[in-house]
Amino acid sequence: MQAILTLLPLKEQKQGDAPTEGNNVETECVMDYNDQFTTYSIFNGRDALLRRTRAQGKMNNIVIVI
Repeated sequence: MQAILTLLPLKEQKQGDAPTEGNNVETECVMDYNDQFTTYSIFNGRDALLRRTRAQGKMNNIVIVI
């Protein structure tokens, strides 16, 4: 079983995707982390994918939530 991680560039996300919609909370992202999470690796399952993703998130002070 292979798992592949796909990240959409921020400009491809639809308006209203954020859970803060209607709360007058600023949701504009000032940092682009796509380079840190882009990989051409093939993972041997979901757990391997999540370990790699969480490790990258931790190095960039990002918490990965599913």
